[in-house]
Amino acid sequence: GLKIWVADDCQTEFYEFTATHLMDPQQIQIQLDILENALSGYPEGFFRQLRYGDYQQIHIHLVADLMAAPTYGNGGSYGGFTCPMDGYYLMVINTNYSAEGTYYHEFSHLIDADLEWDAWNREDALYSNEGWMAMNPEGFDYTWDYAVVQDFRDDWDRYFIDHYAMINPTEDRARILEYGMSAYSQWRFDEMPGALEKLRWYAFCIRDAFDTAGWPEEVLWEQYL
Repeated sequence: GLKIWVADDCQTEFYEFTATHLMDPQQIQIQLDILENALSGYPEGFFRQLRYGDYQQIHIHLVADLMAAPTYGNGGSYGGFTCPMDGYYLMVINTNYSAEGTYYHEFSHLIDADLEWDAWNREDALYSNEGWMAMNPEGFDYTWDYAVVQDFRDDWDRYFIDHYAMINPTEDRARILEYGMSAYSQWRFDEMPGALEKLRWYAFCIRDAFDTAGWPEEVLWEQYL
């Protein structure tokens, strides 16, 4: 279900984003290697299960830069984005910033969509938005706006990877999975017990919603747990 676009086969206009083609063959190979390493972090058959309903494919475009219009989060350069299209999910990756963690982040958005689909169709699903919100500190609410940066208050830093995670729940989960799957950043959870509990709950939700037959006892995002 994965299709990958490189060089001038990639699109350059995506709603509020504008991309630049990555044309250097050596850099393209480097980026494909990064992508392959990221994909290897998921258990066998995982991506087949990300296909649900009308969304049966994931289209990945590897571009040299990705600039947002001023109307989107005050503009500027973004590492990537993911959005639903007609019959597939579009994922655009800015290779100027890409590492395995970039893919872990973006695939988390697709996992979110899959969990929401499962919860909509299965009454006893563990995943729910209410369950997630209950793990945030009392008095907290997301900004729901990519242009607004929220300051940490009291012990809020124990619950969130960074300010970007405080925009909305799906970015919060994406940051947590990105850091939980990346060996270089897992140590951050030593300082963030609230975020660690979110990672634990999210891991349970994934196992509840996915068919885990053939999965290893511990998948990548569970290793720190």
